[in-house]
Amino acid sequence: AEREALSAALEALALQGRELEARGAAAEALAAPRRRERETLEAYRILGTRISGTARAGVTQPASILETYRDLAEDDVSLLQFRLGAERSYAWLLSPAGLASAELAAGEVLEQRALGLHRFLSEGRERLARRPVDRRLRDLSDLLLADLPPLPESRRLVIAAGGALDYVPFAALTEPATQQLLIERFELVRTPSLSTLGALRHRRQGREPAPGILALVADPVFSRSDARLKGRAASMTSAAEAVALAPAAPALLRSAEIDSDLPRLPATADEAQAIAALVPADRRILLLGFDANRGRVTRRELLEHRILHFATHAWIHERHPELSGLALSRFDARGRERDGYLWVYDLARLETRADLVVLSACRTALGQRVDGEGLLGLTQGFFQAGASSLIVSLWDVEDRATSRLMQRFYEHLERSDWAQPAAALRRAQLDLRAQATFDSPYFWAGFMLQGDH
Repeated sequence: AEREALSAALEALALQGRELEARGAAAEALAAPRRRERETLEAYRILGTRISGTARAGVTQPASILETYRDLAEDDVSLLQFRLGAERSYAWLLSPAGLASAELAAGEVLEQRALGLHRFLSEGRERLARRPVDRRLRDLSDLLLADLPPLPESRRLVIAAGGALDYVPFAALTEPATQQLLIERFELVRTPSLSTLGALRHRRQGREPAPGILALVADPVFSRSDARLKGRAASMTSAAEAVALAPAAPALLRSAEIDSDLPRLPATADEAQAIAALVPADRRILLLGFDANRGRVTRRELLEHRILHFATHAWIHERHPELSGLALSRFDARGRERDGYLWVYDLARLETRADLVVLSACRTALGQRVDGEGLLGLTQGFFQAGASSLIVSLWDVEDRATSRLMQRFYEHLERSDWAQPAAALRRAQLDLRAQATFDSPYFWAGFMLQGDH
């Protein structure tokens, strides 16, 4: 009840602030609602800590990393955990063969290399400069993995990175002993911490599966200049048309600045329609255009699906993760404005039984760095809402490459009866890497699976 009240207050304050800004209000008039918003955010954060502690109290906490592994392990699963320290850092490799450890460089050294690599990839220069990023990936691989024994012949590798290593695309790292990419050898799963993984698994084991298979939300209407509001070709959905008609389309990104005039993402409609075709009509929901709105997204009928897929713009607020969100339709079919935002604090009010949430947008893995909790933002918001795992991105993803990756992911996932997202993502990333146009890690390595799979 407290969370519901605080979420409603945040929504009202945000709306008040946007209305004042739209009217050109002076800074003095904006000061009071902004101060109340900061105070409400702080109260929301404190409450979230209390709720998290209560939830975890119901999950038995193992006494050691070995007990955790015994409790969570499956056949062919290994665990790789890192801990950054001021003078030295550590890595632990736990597999059916036993436990191995290695002392690594100081945390500051690893942090600089990890954030430098992420910055380089985020800027998109990788599309034009393969050799510099290959060198950066190789150097970081050596720093993190060279002093460990050769990685085991496991099917799946669960990685608890922590700190700045949460920004690292482990799929593109190379095992020093074999010079193979990790994605060539393993299904990769990321987790903020072992306790988070245990809590997610405990919750999932205690509930009935959702009745529907897939709900997709894509290609919202963001701007009054959208052709769908002017009665023109409302079905401009192919990526090829987008490239021809929009000057920025070849490098169109799925990131956003709040309240900016967001460009349409035509490839997201192609993506969603191709994916929807894999599922019987009575087991799926497809929301495109005007239907991709906040009211439809928050209804029970959408949340009762095993997989929720959002293909749209996203924005990340690293200081106040509760203000991260997804962009939905800002207008209805008559041109009337509507609330086009789905905030992290909205997610706390939702209840879903989704096994998987796919955020096919930019930088959805990022957020506020909190030791032991990972990057707080959209990922933790959907975990709180009930999701067991998510596919999220580390940097600004390109529209066409992302559409192709997602279609391949769902083709592989459908063949596993919708039950093996880690394996399906691995195969989709390898498929994209095999194409000359998208072989760069910039296009395929930014997406990762987090959670219990």
